[in-house]
This record gives sequence, C-alpha cells and structure tokens, in this order.
Amino acid sequence: MRRILVFVMALSLSAMFSGCGSNTDTSEKITSNVQDTQKEDKKDTSQEKTEQVENKSEEKDEKNEQVVEDANKEDSGDHEAQDQILKIYYISDSEEIECAEIRTNLLQTTDIWNGLIGEGVLGGEYKMNSCNVDQEQKTIDLDVDSGTGSYIRSMGTTGEQQILTCITKSFLKTYGCERLKITENGQTLETGHTVLEGYMTADE
Repeated sequence: MRRILVFVMALSLSAMFSGCGSNTDTSEKITSNVQDTQKEDKKDTSQEKTEQVENKSEEKDEKNEQVVEDANKEDSGDHEAQDQILKIYYISDSEEIECAEIRTNLLQTTDIWNGLIGEGVLGGEYKMNSCNVDQEQKTIDLDVDSGTGSYIRSMGTTGEQQILTCITKSFLKTYGCERLKITENGQTLETGHTVLEGYMTADE
C-alpha cells in the first residue's frame, strides 16, 4: 500500500514539474515575440522619422535654391532683358529732323552716341567722354571731347542748331528725361554762336 502511495505521489510531482516547464517555455516564447514586435515597431517609427527629416531637408533645399534664383534675377542688370527703344534723331536729305527707333535689350548711353554717328549726325572720330543720367531729377549731363566741340563750332547757325537738337532730343527722348547739359572736356561748351550754360530741353 505504501508503495502504491509513493508511486502515485511520484507521478503527481513529475506531472507538476512537467507542467511548470511547459508554462515557462510558453511564457518565454510570448515574451520573445512581444520584444520582437516592439523592436520592429521602433524600427518602423525610426524609418518614418528619418524619411520625414529627409523630406523636410529636400523641401528646405528647394526653397533655398528658389530664393537664390530670385535674388540673382533681382541683382541682374538685364531682368530678363525687356525690350527698350533707342530714339535717334537725325537730319534727313530734305534737311528735316526725323527720328529712327532702334530696339535693344540692354540700354547704354554709348548706344545713343553710336546711333548719332551711324545716322551721320556726328563723325566716327568724335568721342563722348561721359554721360550721367539722373532719373529722379530727369536730367542728363553729357560731356564731349574737343573734336566734337570743334565740329559744332565749324557749322553755320542752322547746322549748329540741328546738330544740338539731334543730340539733345536723342538722349532726352530715349531716357524719358526733361533737361540735358552739354559740356566740352568738363568746361562750358561755347559754339560759334552761343554759350551753352545750364540745361537745355528737347524743344530748344
């Protein structure tokens, strides 16, 4: 009888230990699965954050590039080169003063002087020393060399007036200014018939 009881107790203890071992394995497996899932979730979240940072960085770079591009456009003298019109006044074969319009992308004072030479108002050997345009005051200060002064002085009254009119109107009309002063090597220009002191208008 005792042997039977001992045998039964031994079987019971064996079953209990076996159950505990099985429960322990199952618990360990569950814990391992939970940890793997948490690792995957963290990995996915980390990847999403990285992608968001990269997208924000790309957007910032694009904005910076656009700002630089816009700034370059603003600093550029051309501003995509809007057409402007040179108005060159010249003396026609019938001795009338007429206007030739020339389109240009970049307006420069030398273009007007060269236009006057091209239309025969001035000779190619005559030079413009400087030309300062004040858009606020609507004035232009033009300084010419002694060759231009001598050429104007060599003309008669009518010829002198025509040349001065062509020069004055060409600069004023092209730049939309109101008054122009002509000097000779920085000094007052004296023609054979008048002293050009102060500013002249396009109607004089």
